[in-house]
Amino acid sequence: MKNTIHNGIYRDSSIVVSACVSAGKTVCRELARFPSALMAAVCYACIRKRGVYDVIVCSHIGDFLFTVGYLQALDQKLKKERGAAYKRLRLVADRKFEKLLCFYPGLDCEYLAWKPRSLAAVLAANRSRSGRAFLYKLHSVSIVEPAAAFTDGVSYAFRDPGLSLQGCIQYGALGLEPDADLIRPSMSYGIRQKPGKRALLCPFAQVMEAVQIKTYMDALADWLLNSGYEVYANGAWSGMSDKIRVVYWELDRFFHNCFAIELVIGIRSGLLDLAACSSATVVALYPRGSSCSQYYDIRRIFPEKKNNYQYILTDDQDKDCKAIRKMAMPKQERKE
Repeated sequence: MKNTIHNGIYRDSSIVVSACVSAGKTVCRELARFPSALMAAVCYACIRKRGVYDVIVCSHIGDFLFTVGYLQALDQKLKKERGAAYKRLRLVADRKFEKLLCFYPGLDCEYLAWKPRSLAAVLAANRSRSGRAFLYKLHSVSIVEPAAAFTDGVSYAFRDPGLSLQGCIQYGALGLEPDADLIRPSMSYGIRQKPGKRALLCPFAQVMEAVQIKTYMDALADWLLNSGYEVYANGAWSGMSDKIRVVYWELDRFFHNCFAIELVIGIRSGLLDLAACSSATVVALYPRGSSCSQYYDIRRIFPEKKNNYQYILTDDQDKDCKAIRKMAMPKQERKE
């Protein structure tokens, strides 16, 4: 809330001092960020190409999947708006994502793989008011980093009836219309292996953490093994059974293998966004008391697929495990 002083009639020294201190902090913060932010922005300006529109995306898997999914819609929008001045799109992202592009067979864009340090520098420029203003004036770049977008307010998000990560990217970062088509990664080549009685546990996430997740993973691993599943785990955790096979798959292999797996259970992460586009049943777990289940709703990435589920953990582990097992079971085996 802003306080206004009119012609000296109303004066409150504490308000004036507070306003001055706040303004001073803002100025100092901007001055501290300005050199590095401006340097990163200028470096980017030097490598941009005439007629090429860059989409720079942060290193989170879910953000990347939604961004690539909307590139065809963005390409059509730019062709309509810019005409002959526009040539093509260029996707700028972490090099770890490059192999995922083969799962988007109709995508037509250039890919520029950056090292994490270079990518972080330009993203940092976008978080600075001065760097963001500089990049905006280039009229040739969209930066996708939803977490940073909230610093500028979320007025664009009200176009999305259910505030979500997808809406942040569709409406906010890329400025697309509500009817923009979302293309999902797919297996359009090779022989698909029929899903066997295999399960994959994913106990780790880059953004979300659940203190109690390891005990849940132990309980779920025991249930899966006793139910005859071949159990894999994307990373090891203490107390894990020796019967579980620990794997460290790269993203393209992870997606490919999900078509040979019947069930994926894990703490909500970008990997589960990728798994949600496969044939596997996916159960995404949120930490106790989490308020992110709407924003990161796993079901929104592929609404037509009915075997993507999510669950917020509680204080009752027995109740939670029973609910998770019910979601994980094939429909014909469930008992109400």
